[in-house]
Amino acid sequence: MRPYGGMGMGYAEVYQYEEGTLIIDLLDAKPPQHILWRGVAKGVVDWQGTTGGQTGLINEAVQKVLAQFPPKRS
Repeated sequence: MRPYGGMGMGYAEVYQYEEGTLIIDLLDAKPPQHILWRGVAKGVVDWQGTTGGQTGLINEAVQKVLAQFPPKRS
């Protein structure tokens, strides 16, 4: 947003976009189920810019999140 103008007048640029969040939880199989690991991806969703449409974009995000597993020990 860049406001400018004079004499009491202003101008603002507005950008609209769709943002998506993907969360992958790996749970302990035994009750009580605890989250062992959580991976998160956030980003602007651009369905038109993908070759496989929605499925391709989702698969790409899943691959990026799972590439962070297993976490590195410090």
